[in-house]
Amino acid sequence: MVMPDVTWSIQAVSLAMIGCGMTAAALLMGGITAPYGRYSRNGWGTLIGARAAWIVQENPSFTIPMVMLASSSAQQLRAALDPPKTLLLAMFLVHYVNRTLVYPLRIRSGRPTPLVVCLLAAAFCMVNGTLQSWWLLREAADPHRQIVSLPFLAGAALWGAGMHVNLRSDAILRNLRRPGESGYTIPRGGMFEYVSGANFLGEVMEW
Repeated sequence: MVMPDVTWSIQAVSLAMIGCGMTAAALLMGGITAPYGRYSRNGWGTLIGARAAWIVQENPSFTIPMVMLASSSAQQLRAALDPPKTLLLAMFLVHYVNRTLVYPLRIRSGRPTPLVVCLLAAAFCMVNGTLQSWWLLREAADPHRQIVSLPFLAGAALWGAGMHVNLRSDAILRNLRRPGESGYTIPRGGMFEYVSGANFLGEVMEW
């Protein structure tokens, strides 16, 4: 099992992340516009290209689990991974393979991103990747945890639906403009018919 002091640390970091999220939400709802995406602007320091920003900021959530997998012995993996945790790890990695390696290479272009915003996102992914990896790969498996249970199957189905919404929404956004066109265009189709940020809705559904 996870040592008590490690468990306390994981809980403390998790609560800190929730607190940071609530603070960011309050600031954004209070009128602050994050310099990201179409709102990216000068005045926030060095700018980097959209592709490079995506790869840098999402990479920790892919790299950290892979490093922990590679550094784990077969005995450690047998002790930690039961079927539900194996599936959860696969879901996590599938999402971040797409976000780190596939999505950045498929986007046509994008507004440059302030380096400070990219590094803040990378810091979040580093903490998130570490928390998820530690729980999935270092905590002892629960012999009573069942993969064939209604809550688990419902959660897995919701993740699959969210991944589908996310991928389809990304495809719609990639094809908003023809080569050479610029300016803001309202996306149509898929879940964009119901919400303005269908790509974000897909991620919320996943996690």
